[in-house]
Amino acid sequence: MNEIDLYSQPSYDSTTKLYHITENYKENRLLTFKFRDRPTDTPFMIHEIVNKLSMKTFKLPIRSLFFAYTKKLSNNAMRAIPLGNDVQYFYHPEIEDFTAWFVFDVLSIANDGITDYVERYDLDVDIGKLQTVLGDVLVDGNGLKKTYNTFIRMFSEMMDLKHATELTKVVLAIVVGELKNYVGDIVRTTDISDISDIPDNIESEVMVYAPDNIYLIKNTE
Repeated sequence: MNEIDLYSQPSYDSTTKLYHITENYKENRLLTFKFRDRPTDTPFMIHEIVNKLSMKTFKLPIRSLFFAYTKKLSNNAMRAIPLGNDVQYFYHPEIEDFTAWFVFDVLSIANDGITDYVERYDLDVDIGKLQTVLGDVLVDGNGLKKTYNTFIRMFSEMMDLKHATELTKVVLAIVVGELKNYVGDIVRTTDISDISDIPDNIESEVMVYAPDNIYLIKNTE
């Protein structure tokens, strides 16, 4: 791939640039696009729920796409130029790191839901233990049905079955609702210059669909 070819790509823009962090960052190379089988650090079940939701909205599993940023976040960052005319870009204009957002924001909202439920019914139960179960089960979860049953089983060790079932429905409704909101706020574009709308103080993940592969340019700075 020579420079003229790169300059002619619709994704090539002198102002809006994409960077991909990788261990092999010292050599220019063509990267074959593929859907990621598993997330790097996001709980697998959460990754899968978002992908199923995004398939309904965008016909693509956005959390399994190629990840890039509009800023050079480390010395391991390479300039990424998606090739061809069928490139699509997806990003959330307010959330930088999806995993951090889920762990700190979504789980906090779900934890509040647990507290509200326990106080509403004046249950004699350790809220902290319930919240620990919430985090552990969601992180280890593999499928909503299995996770649903696991929650009921573990909550039942601390309360009666009726409340365990209802609390399970409450926390899962909160989590899935927040993930629906996340997908609903995702911006999709086929014009890389649109990504310049990301605020300067936000380091959003840009999820890229590039069926004709991606060219990576080494960092010379």
